[in-house]
Amino acid sequence: MQTPSVIGRYFPDIPGEKSHKEARAPTSRGPSVFIPFELHDFGSSKVETFISLDVEDRGGIVLRLQIDSTGLSFLPTAIEIDDGIEIHIAGEVEAETFVSALRLALDAIRI
Repeated sequence: MQTPSVIGRYFPDIPGEKSHKEARAPTSRGPSVFIPFELHDFGSSKVETFISLDVEDRGGIVLRLQIDSTGLSFLPTAIEIDDGIEIHIAGEVEAETFVSALRLALDAIRI
């Protein structure tokens, strides 16, 4: 699988105009963490990281968040807000394993 590019989102200087997105830099694979879970469903939470191959304003990181299940688990959802994003993880076991995977992946990153 090809690695994603770091995407930059910004607001133009024109008041009221929507934000713009553009690919900023290619990435290489960083640390990834996979944590299985079993409760009402069998599945896993997975966090993958991708580190920019560039620096300065083209530097950065991509976080890929996945929950794999037999179909009963909730999936991660991201919502764009004016100054960033909200990440929503519904379900107690899904959220618990996701947070654990995210902590481990972030702790392993060396930028």
